[in-house]
Amino acid sequence: MVATLPIAIAGCAGPAARDGEPPPAAPREIDARRVPDAVPHPEPLSKYGNPESYEVMGQRYFPMRAAYGFVERGIASWYGPDFHGKRTSSGERYDMYRMTAAHKTLPIPCYVEVVNLQNGRRAVLKVNDRGPFKDNRVIDLSYIAARKLGIWQKGTGLVEVRLIDAAHPIVPNIAGPRRAPGSPVIASSVLPEATGAPEPVIAAAPSAHPDVAGAKTGNLQATPPFFLQVGAFVELGNAERLRARLLASLRDVHVSPADSNGQAVYRVRVGPFTDVVSSDQVVQKLQQLGIDQHRVVTD
Repeated sequence: MVATLPIAIAGCAGPAARDGEPPPAAPREIDARRVPDAVPHPEPLSKYGNPESYEVMGQRYFPMRAAYGFVERGIASWYGPDFHGKRTSSGERYDMYRMTAAHKTLPIPCYVEVVNLQNGRRAVLKVNDRGPFKDNRVIDLSYIAARKLGIWQKGTGLVEVRLIDAAHPIVPNIAGPRRAPGSPVIASSVLPEATGAPEPVIAAAPSAHPDVAGAKTGNLQATPPFFLQVGAFVELGNAERLRARLLASLRDVHVSPADSNGQAVYRVRVGPFTDVVSSDQVVQKLQQLGIDQHRVVTD
């Protein structure tokens, strides 16, 4: 997590910028159930939080100017005392007791509904910061949001993130899958023939429905199985070559056919996984093989 990165890029406050008291030694006990969700409302884009691009640890990111219909599934983490009081990418000060989050590319600010796919808990958060920059993470939650969603003690959790239209914040009831516009298929950097066609993303049930993937709110269950997708190809031969390369170092590598806008594609996936630790270990092996791009999928 690099809470002040875009501010530093803009030449304003440095990484140590902080107001008031030093950060607390440890988060105070608080009943997260009593903390209200963020309330979506239209806000202008942050001047400093939305650069054309920015770079962290050699990786360049391109923030979206708009993200209507955005939905993604992946692993969430959380950040707390070390960043409490520091300036976020929106210019606001990070308060770990507010319902906020950090994302690498969503517009700042925006509002998202986050669903814990393990227990069905939901929360509406304001995205006002950039991160997380640890591999295999899609969103960084505030401390209180992590408690409300039930991933605070474990540190990570499999979640679904859905953008909320702040001008029309009622989440519609969607019976089937929908596609996130602008959400590309992650292709292996070593095989340029990979297609750029997006794939369907399964939307979460709306807030009026308490169950997600059969999980009851408040009931702790096993993490739903998920995969690491490292490529999607129009040509089956390209997918098989990547699979053969990965099998020299990894197990459970599969080629899965799919349809994308009427185009047959072949997805290369590793898994399934039922815990984050195992997937993190595979991500490290993928990096050693020169494959830095991947995404978490659950279908």
